Amino acid sequence: MADFITRFNKNLEKIDSLALSFYEKDLLFSAYYNHLNHLEISPQARELMKALGISFRHKNIIFDSEILESKTLESNQSKVQNNQAKAQKEPKERALSLFECENKAKALQTQSEHFLEQIKLNLEKTLHPQELAFLKISAIYQKLEQEKARLQEALSELTANFLQGFENLEAPLQTEITQKANALTRALEKQKNLSAKLCFKILEIKNAQTKNTTSLETLINELDAYLQNIKH
Repeated sequence: MADFITRFNKNLEKIDSLALSFYEKDLLFSAYYNHLNHLEISPQARELMKALGISFRHKNIIFDSEILESKTLESNQSKVQNNQAKAQKEPKERALSLFECENKAKALQTQSEHFLEQIKLNLEKTLHPQELAFLKISAIYQKLEQEKARLQEALSELTANFLQGFENLEAPLQTEITQKANALTRALEKQKNLSAKLCFKILEIKNAQTKNTTSLETLINELDAYLQNIKH
């Protein structure tokens, strides 16, 4: 177990050390979690991994040395940005059906609940309740829980009202409902990814010899900014 935790922390550090955006790191954290749990890795994450020469093997992150040596970080970043732009266009080209949104939301809910449970379980074992970081993370945890519940309720209401008999609706209404369902599903995925990042960070700190205060504060600020910008 100790050996796995050591390797786990080193793999987290590998992802954190990359000069990538918060969104891109989240894709990699989520992909690594899926690898550990034998779950499917998203196409966007696979594209990003290919661009960076990254693969997962035996619960480890492997870097392709030839790709790293032949490409500068800037050229990798350029390719990643192109892939990200392509991924952002993807929902318009291939929107999920209402049924697919419902199924994906169930999977996201299961993953998100796992991360949130781990956050709650390990927070008191990692930080003292009087520490500012503990108080901030507790507040962020509550907001992530509330946002998950809000998004799930909105999507459940949408599918409950329109899933049956959807094909009988007028085309403009079908389009509007599908777009809203896809937007809610993407928001659920983002909420899950943020919960995963916070969960991994707490586990990293819990098993580290010393606390990386700067790294933790940066993550807290990023999460705070995301939660403050949520449009209800």
